[in-house]
Amino acid sequence: MPRHLLPRRPVLATLLLAVVVAPATAVTVQVAGRPAPAVAAEISGPSPDLSPDGTASAPSATAPVTSSASRSATTVASRPAGTAASSASAKAPAPAAGVTPAPAATGPSSVTPDASLTPASPGLTGAPLAAALSAAPLRTVRVSSAAALQNAFDAARPGDLLLLDGGTYRGPFLIKSSGTGAHPVVVRPASGANVTLTATLSSPSCNATGPDPDRTLRFMDGASHWVLSTLSINGGVVISGTNADKTQNWQSKLINAKNWQARRAVPSSGARDSGLLVSATAYLSTVVGSPVSSADDIRILRSTITGKGIFGRLTRFGVIAGTTITDIACGTGPALWLSNFSSGWTIRGNDVSKVADSSASHYMHEGIRMGNQSNYNVVTNNAVHDMPGDSRGITTDQDSSWNLITGNTATKVSLGFNDQQAGWGNTWSYNVASNVGAAGFSFRMQDIGLSAPSPNSSTFYAVVSCNRVVASAPSVRGFQAGAMRGVTVKSNAFSTAYVGRNLAGYWAAQGNTFNGTKKPPVSSAATTTGC
Repeated sequence: MPRHLLPRRPVLATLLLAVVVAPATAVTVQVAGRPAPAVAAEISGPSPDLSPDGTASAPSATAPVTSSASRSATTVASRPAGTAASSASAKAPAPAAGVTPAPAATGPSSVTPDASLTPASPGLTGAPLAAALSAAPLRTVRVSSAAALQNAFDAARPGDLLLLDGGTYRGPFLIKSSGTGAHPVVVRPASGANVTLTATLSSPSCNATGPDPDRTLRFMDGASHWVLSTLSINGGVVISGTNADKTQNWQSKLINAKNWQARRAVPSSGARDSGLLVSATAYLSTVVGSPVSSADDIRILRSTITGKGIFGRLTRFGVIAGTTITDIACGTGPALWLSNFSSGWTIRGNDVSKVADSSASHYMHEGIRMGNQSNYNVVTNNAVHDMPGDSRGITTDQDSSWNLITGNTATKVSLGFNDQQAGWGNTWSYNVASNVGAAGFSFRMQDIGLSAPSPNSSTFYAVVSCNRVVASAPSVRGFQAGAMRGVTVKSNAFSTAYVGRNLAGYWAAQGNTFNGTKKPPVSSAATTTGC
């Protein structure tokens, strides 16, 4: 395969960083919880058959982790009549002194974590250091009905494994509880089972102008540290921090007032420093006058999402990997939408397609969208394709900055890759736009009439390198730009390039470069030499 199609080049190998955390010892004690119908006392401890998708997330330095000897444990289960419980033939680890271990579940004795499902380097995302756990939940909760699943969500504790029997679970489902960085809550099917979560949901109009919050699975009020693995979810997922509406309204007012200085005063927004992300919520709490907390470290791995996509607002440090998102209804929003200070995410190796055409605006039918100061996200090795109408493959918009978009493909879309309003410092590299309708790579065309780039709306400090546009009509612009400052464009295979007349006039004066020169891009210079 040609080098320009390889997203896993040597520099990307540095994106992955993990440490191994020793498994905790499972215990069996009884706690009170909301009763479920036909509750069965089926409690199990270390689960050696936990798949690699259950690797743990970033340890939290502030979240308390209760010792295994004092942790509460229960199992909520509702089995159909005549269904036998799983055997417990595997040997459990030796118990610690004074601790009675729970029966072990069946399955292989060990697993190898899959690096493609882990967060990107903390230096890029600002996330706390990732931890890869061996297969040892602190308790296993076996679930066989929708009622039992909601009960398990309500009663979830750090280190839980919610193991779902095969079948369809009808929601919607609400999650407000949290795991911890070292001990997330893992939700996955039992071995060999196929599980679908679905719900009867409202259907917005195709001319809706905002994301549809009515989705099958709802992480609310800052619920954090969850892993969803190998599930089918019809009706989508919403992930929301606390007081996300207030932060959204605060930023929207500043956008309308063109007050970019106040927007960029949020820690980590005004200059590249991912380490300041953890300070953003405290700052937002002050300016909006209410407590703000984010929904952190939600992982959706090797799953299938249909009907409605994934919408995150005020959420950080999550992972969406190896997942198919397709057949998204019109008026519900993009397939994957990170909004409202949703930062530090890793979006890797997903297949995204078929978001129905919106009659309102392109931003309602995009493949992957980062908006409203969603920063330091790593978007890599994704395939976005077969998007009708005035669609976009991957977009940054409304102050979303310092994102890395690399090694992705966009096929059969209108615009392949789109740096929209006030993106600062985004890197677009090693991406391929194929069979696009209008342009492969587009940078703030709305500012084409400005006599100088604006920090309120124009593209600043972007790096655009080693990208290609292929299999597209001669009329398609490989590269187009309306207003830029401090942008580096180099070693791209763009057969056609277009820059606005004003931008061409101030190109060099505003610190932009093209293939190492101060001249604006030209159509004849289509080369990936140096990549």
